[in-house]
Formats: sequence, structure tokens, C-alpha cells
Amino acid sequence: MNKLKSFVQLDIITTKPYLTVKYLLICALMIFFIVTVFRDITVGISVGMVLGIMCISYPFAVGEKSNMDVLYVTLSVNRKIVVLGRYIFTFLLYAFFVLFSLLVASSASLFVTQNANFVSGVGEVFGTVFLLTTLFSIISAVQLPIFFKFGYSRAKFISLIPFFAILIGYPAWTSVLKDSAFSSSINNFLISVLNGDIIIAFAVFALILVMLVSYRLSLSIYKRREF
Repeated sequence: MNKLKSFVQLDIITTKPYLTVKYLLICALMIFFIVTVFRDITVGISVGMVLGIMCISYPFAVGEKSNMDVLYVTLSVNRKIVVLGRYIFTFLLYAFFVLFSLLVASSASLFVTQNANFVSGVGEVFGTVFLLTTLFSIISAVQLPIFFKFGYSRAKFISLIPFFAILIGYPAWTSVLKDSAFSSSINNFLISVLNGDIIIAFAVFALILVMLVSYRLSLSIYKRREF
């Protein structure tokens, strides 16, 4: 447990040079500007989480540049600790950017005008946060095994594929199904059979399952890599 904690702390330390006050200030200004333009807090939160997911690759970049993987082997650091620690770091990074973007976007929404989509749609805001967290978690669940397989230099472009696939595919998919009779029947079934709590519980379970499969895949890949 102490080794795992130390590894997560090491990832945090290696990321600090990137997550400077200047960088966070620029992020805050971007979120603030987006909210004031679109008058919608959920758009600002989306931008904040996009900025957060871009930071996932930083420990891999620093590790590759400094040959940290070789150091882990030299120090006999269990590869399971490396993989699990990286997943925990990703979770902590998400949590930070969710809270950061929510705080900045909320402040911007209240500052601009009361008509901004905040006070009248708190439930919608948290629903959007949940949806975005799910989507970006799926993206990271795909990206992390890629980084463990190829390393940062070879994977930095490949890892963008799931990101853009979801960004492009989700609106396209919802647009196609918008007036679909099949989609309408599915929605009616879900509404009549399931309630919101059950849907959320199922989504959380599915998300945990996806991350678990991703973790096992990353561990299997990383154990076979030679440094």
C-alpha cells in the first residue's frame, strides 16, 4: 500500500510542471469565456474535462523521457503497482478537473446573468457531469492500454482516435436515432420499466466493468513489455 501511494505521489509530482498556476489560469479563462458566450454551464464543464483528459498522457511522456520504466525494473517495482497507480492517478486527475471546471463554470454562470443555465437546471448540470465523466472514462479506458503498449511517442496520435471517435460519433448517433421509431420504442421501454436510480446504478456498474477490463488489459500488456 505504501509503495502504491508513493507511486501515485510520484505521478502527481511529475505532472506538476505541466499543471502550473499559469496553465490553470488559462484553463479557467477559457471555461469562463465559453460559459459567457454560450450562457450554458454544461458547455464550460465539457471544456474543462477535455482539458483534463489531455493531461493523462503527461506521466507517460515524462516517464519515457526520463527512462522511468527502466528505473522501475532496476528497483524491482512491481508492474502491478505501476499500472494500478496510473489508473488511480487518472481517477484523481478526473476528480480535480471536474471540481475545477464545475467551480469556474458555476462562478461564470452566476456572474454573467441569472438567465444562464445554472439555477434553473441544477439537475441537468449534474446529469451532464455524470454523462461527461462516463464518456471521458471510456476514452481513458481505451487510451491507457494503448500508452502501456506503445509508450508515449508511438501512442500520442493513436490515443486520440477514441477521443475524436466519441466526439464525432456521439452527436451523429443521436442525430440518426432522434426520429427513429426504434429509438422511441427503446426510450418508452426504459421509461416504463426502469427508473432513474436503476439507470444510474447500471451505468456505474458498466463503467466499473469497463475500467476493470481496461486495467486487466493494461496489466497484461505492461507485464510483457521489455525495457
